[in-house]
Amino acid sequence: MPSLPVSTLFVGLFTLLQLPMTLMVGYRRAQTEIPFLDGGDATLLRRMRAHGNFVETVPMVLLAMAFAEWNGLPRGWLWAGGLCLLAGRLLHAYWTLAHAWGVPRAFGMVLTFLPMLGFGGWTLNKGLARPRQRGRILRNRHDPEGASPCPMTPPWPMRCAPR
Repeated sequence: MPSLPVSTLFVGLFTLLQLPMTLMVGYRRAQTEIPFLDGGDATLLRRMRAHGNFVETVPMVLLAMAFAEWNGLPRGWLWAGGLCLLAGRLLHAYWTLAHAWGVPRAFGMVLTFLPMLGFGGWTLNKGLARPRQRGRILRNRHDPEGASPCPMTPPWPMRCAPR
């Protein structure tokens, strides 16, 4: 199993960052006695949206980050993307909770979308490249041109299927 130290650190960090956001929603629900939805409470709605937006974006970016790291993305890019995501989520959450709307909130989303695009693009590129690489690596040594329907042969000569 490959080691994913950068992704592991960011998964732990974002897991801990989600906790206060979840508690803020629960605390406001207890204060207002609103068990479902927002009940028209603007503060509860802002807290729900800050938390909701976090859980709508962060898990997918972290998953793409882990796969990008697994597929060899250089550590510098992993750190840049992880810190960009962190800055974006903090800015978006703060501005949503304190002011509801504004340019800093939108900038927080841009900072979230950049690593989503970068990690997702890297991972997609590597995923599309794998089948071509497998074809070259697993070439049948008894059939170097690749005409055999058998992708690999054992060390002794045998036929996979009739031709």
